[in-house]
Amino acid sequence: MQNFTVSELVDRHRISLSQIDRFEWAKVDRISLLEEKLNALNKANKIKLALDHLIESEIFFICLKGFALSNRLYQDPSIRFSKDIDILVPNRNEVILLSQKLQKKGWARVDQNWAEELPRRDWYMNLTTHLTLEEPKTGVFLEIHWELNNQLLNISQEELKSFLIPHVEKMLVMNKLVHILSPELELLYLLVHGAKHAWFRLKWLVDIHHYPFHLIDRNKFEKLVEKFRLHEIIAQTDELLKTYFGKGFPFQIEGRVKSFLVNQSKQRIKDREWDTSLTLSQFTNSLVYNWFLTNEKKIAISIFFKTIFIRAHDIAEVKLDSYWKYYFYRYYSLLNRKVLKRADI
Repeated sequence: MQNFTVSELVDRHRISLSQIDRFEWAKVDRISLLEEKLNALNKANKIKLALDHLIESEIFFICLKGFALSNRLYQDPSIRFSKDIDILVPNRNEVILLSQKLQKKGWARVDQNWAEELPRRDWYMNLTTHLTLEEPKTGVFLEIHWELNNQLLNISQEELKSFLIPHVEKMLVMNKLVHILSPELELLYLLVHGAKHAWFRLKWLVDIHHYPFHLIDRNKFEKLVEKFRLHEIIAQTDELLKTYFGKGFPFQIEGRVKSFLVNQSKQRIKDREWDTSLTLSQFTNSLVYNWFLTNEKKIAISIFFKTIFIRAHDIAEVKLDSYWKYYFYRYYSLLNRKVLKRADI
C-alpha cells in the first residue's frame, strides 16, 4: 500500500498486520504478527461466548461485517480487524427485548443516553442507529442496529424484515450457525457504509478490493443498485479503488460521480481521523458531502435539519411532551450553557 506506513495502516486505517503481510503491502515484523494472531484468536473465543448468548435469546439477528465478513473474505474470522460485534435486528421491539435479555445475563448498556419511556424512546431511536452493550467478563462490545442505512438504503421499519427475507443466508463461523446478508446485499451494504463515512478508513476499501465477486449474482446486484439509485457510489468507489489499488470496481455500471465526493474521500483518507469535536470547516464539509451523496433530497433535507437542529441526547436527558419542541431545545440549552453559563441545563 504505497504512501502509507505500517503504523498508519494499522493504527489509523485499522488494517491488520495479517492483511498487510498476506498481500505483501509492507514488510511485517514476525513477532508482531504472531502477537496479533494470538490476540485475534483470544478475541474470537470471546466472540463465540457472546454468540451463545445471542443464539440463546431466540431473537432473529443478522451479523454485519466483523468476524463473519472476515470469514467470507479470507475463510478465517480472525484476519480482519474488528473492535466489536455488529448485528442487525430488523424490529425495534425485538431490539429492546434482546437488550433486556442480555442485561439479565450480565451485559451492561454502554449508552448512557437512552430513553426508556414511550414515545421518547421512539423519538430517540429515530435519531440514532444502534444500541451498544458490553459483556464485562470478556470485554466484548455489541452494537445492535435496527436499520441498514436509511440515508442511502431507504427502507421503512415496516418493510425492512420482508425486504431482507430473500437477501439473508446462513454461514457456519467458529462452529456457530449465524445469519448473514446475501453476497449481493452485503456488498451493497459495504459500499454505502464506506461512502457514508467518506471512506476515511482504508479498511473499508480493502473489504471491497478483496470481496469474493465470484459469489455475486450480477443481475440481482444490479437490481439492488437500480432500486436504491446507487450508481454514483459505485463510480466513487471505482475511482478510489483505482487510486489506492490500481484496479477499479469489477462490474461496469453506468454512473458518474461528482469530483467533490471523490476529493473529500481522498482528503479524509489522508487526514488524521476526524473526532467528535469537528472544526467548523470539517462540520461544513460533512454537511455538503452528505447533501451531494444522498440521492433523495427529502432525506438530505431531513438529515440537514436533524444535524443542525436536534440532538438525540436531549431527548434522553430532558422530558418534553412533543417531538417538535426538541428542535428548539437544542439552542435554548446552548444559550443557557454557553452564554448564560447555567450548568443545570
